[in-house]
Amino acid sequence: MSAGTDIFYDPTAKDVQWLGLDLMTISGVENYRQQMILRLLTDRGELIHYPDYGTSLYRLARLSMSPARVEELQRELVQTCQQDPRTQQVDQVEIVQDNGSLRISARLQALEREFRLEAVIGDQVEVNMQ
Repeated sequence: MSAGTDIFYDPTAKDVQWLGLDLMTISGVENYRQQMILRLLTDRGELIHYPDYGTSLYRLARLSMSPARVEELQRELVQTCQQDPRTQQVDQVEIVQDNGSLRISARLQALEREFRLEAVIGDQVEVNMQ
């Protein structure tokens, strides 16, 4: 399966990037990585033309935590990652409460590679994928 090509979005600058008058693009494994990060930074329903894109993790994370809620968060993470057809498997999902924040980690298999997803949901949301 092709990893695809898309516009390069810099989450630090919170904007697309330009090379002169041309939009920069991103391809291959880096495109997959960028798309997973953007999907996890987007609340489901936030995009008018793509209402199913994104995740409900942040809505769930604001609710009181219980073992059942942690399982619900784990399921939501797996379902969100599997929205991308390039994702073959999501496992080793861990969700830990840490000083008022949630730390989330998971292993993703895609494009014949293994990725490590790390996210922190607190006052701000951070998502990294290696």
